Amino acid sequence: MNRAFQKSLWACSFSAFWAAMGAPSAQAAARPLRIVVGDFPPYVYEEGGRAAGFDVDLLQRILGRLGLEAEFKVYPWPRAWLMVEKGTADIILDVSFKDSRESLLHYTDGQRSAFLNGGLPQDHLWLADYVLFTTAKQRDAPAFESYSQLTERGYRIGTNKGYSYSPDFLAAGLDTVEVVEPRRSFEELLAGTFDFYAFERSVGLSVLRKMGLTDQVRLLPGVLFTKPYFVCGSKRSSYPELRTVMDDIYREIRKSRRSGEFRELHAAHVPNPLPAPAGRKLRFVCEDWEPFEYVGATGQLLGLDVEVIDVIMKRLRVPYEIEIYPWTRAWMMAEKGAADAVLSVSYKATRESVLYYTHDQRRSAETGKLPVDYLWLSEYVFFVKTARRGQMAFESFEQLKRDNVMLGVNKGYTYCPDFVPEKHRTTVYFKTEDGFRGLLNGDIDLYPMDRTVGLTVLRRMGVRESVTFLPKPLFAKPYLAPFVKTSDYPDLEAVMYAFNRELRGLRASGYYDELYRGHVGPDD
Repeated sequence: MNRAFQKSLWACSFSAFWAAMGAPSAQAAARPLRIVVGDFPPYVYEEGGRAAGFDVDLLQRILGRLGLEAEFKVYPWPRAWLMVEKGTADIILDVSFKDSRESLLHYTDGQRSAFLNGGLPQDHLWLADYVLFTTAKQRDAPAFESYSQLTERGYRIGTNKGYSYSPDFLAAGLDTVEVVEPRRSFEELLAGTFDFYAFERSVGLSVLRKMGLTDQVRLLPGVLFTKPYFVCGSKRSSYPELRTVMDDIYREIRKSRRSGEFRELHAAHVPNPLPAPAGRKLRFVCEDWEPFEYVGATGQLLGLDVEVIDVIMKRLRVPYEIEIYPWTRAWMMAEKGAADAVLSVSYKATRESVLYYTHDQRRSAETGKLPVDYLWLSEYVFFVKTARRGQMAFESFEQLKRDNVMLGVNKGYTYCPDFVPEKHRTTVYFKTEDGFRGLLNGDIDLYPMDRTVGLTVLRRMGVRESVTFLPKPLFAKPYLAPFVKTSDYPDLEAVMYAFNRELRGLRASGYYDELYRGHVGPDD
C-alpha cells in the first residue's frame, strides 16, 4: 500500500475514532467560550460596551495562557442564569455552590466540600462578605450580631431574586422582600420598602459610587455571612471537553494565587476600604505560645502568628505592634481597652462584651465547622509524666472525676463545655512551663494543653523525653484574632474585617500553609 495513502487513511480513521468518542474537532473548539455574569462591580461590569473588572482581567490572562478565546457578556443575574439553563452559555462567573445547581454546573470536589464542611477551596474566584446596608438617616440602627436580633425587632430585609444566601440566613425566618437587581434594591431601600438590604460589601459600595448615593446609604458593622464565588462550566453547554477546560482554569487560578498575580490584580480593582491609619500603632497582645508567638533568644518576636500578622498589616498599610504578656495580664488589657486585638483566643459567649466576633466564628462554636476567619486550629491533649503513662487513662471527664485524678489548669483559660475545671481536683498555674514542672514534680497527674504548644515548650525546657501525652484528644477548637470593643482605635471593626479578608486570602493562596510548615513542622 502506498505510504502516503496509508498515512492518510490512518489519519482519517483516527479522526473518525475521536469524533465518535466525543473529542473536540479543531473547528468545534475554534469558537470562543461564551462567558456570562451578572453586573457585579468591581469584579465584573460593563464599560464602553465591553465587560471589565477583576474577573475579566484574571480570566483573560488565564485563557490567554491556555490558548483559548472568550466572549464576556454582562446581564442581569436572572438572565445570565437562564442562559446557563438553556445551554446558550458555556461558563458563568461569580456563582456560589448550591445543591439545586449541581444538575447544571460542573463543581469540583473541593467546592462541594467547602459548602458542606467549611473552609475555602483554592479554586474559588473570590470570597464575598454579605452585610446589611441601610439609609444614612437611620442612625440608631444596631450593628449586626445575630439573626434573632433582626427577627425579634421585626426588621424587613431586602434580597435579590435568584441569589443564594447562607443556610442560616434562609432558616432564620426573616421578613424579606425580593427585588430583581442591586440598583433597584438600593432605590427601594431609600424609598422605605425595607429597613436593610443584604448584599455583598465591596459590590454594594461600588454600586453606590456609580449611583452617586454614597452619602445616602451606609453599611452596618458586622458580617451576615461569607461565601466563596466560583467560575463554573455549564453541563448543558455544547463546548467540547468543557470539564477539561474548567480543570485547566482552576489549575491556573491556583497558580495565579501562588505567584502573587491574583493579589496584584485584585488590589488594582478592589481598593483597600480602610481610612487613613490612626496616629498610633495598632496594639496586639498575646501570651508566649511557641511556635505561634514567642520571644526568641535575642529578645525578638518570633512565630507563625507574628509572621502572619506582619504580612497582613503591611498589606493593609496599618502600623502595628505585638506585645507578649502572661495570659491574665493580656486579657486584663483587653478588658480595659489598653489593647486593640488579641492573638490566639477562642470564642466564648462571655467574652462578647469585650471582643468583636464574626457571625461565622459564633456559629462555629455551635456547629463545629471551622470558621473561614480562624487563625490556627488547636487540639488539646492530656500530658502525662512518661514514667506514669501506663498508670493513667482518659476515657471521659466523668471517669477522671471517679478516679479522683489531680489536674493542672491554666488561669483564665477556656477549655470545652464538657470539661469544667471547678468539678475536678485541680491546681491552677499561670504559665505553661509551671504546669509541666508541676507534672514532673508529681503535684498533678495530668495537664491539659494544646499538643503543638506543649511539645514545643517541653523541647525548650529540655524535658521532652520525660513527658508524653495520652492518645485520646480532649477537644479541638479554632483560635482567632478578635479585635477589642473597648479600644479607642478609630474604625477598629472595619480593620478587623479587612484583617480577616486578608487572612482568608493567605490561606487561599497556599502561602499560609507554607508559613505553617516552616514554623510548626510535624508533631512527634
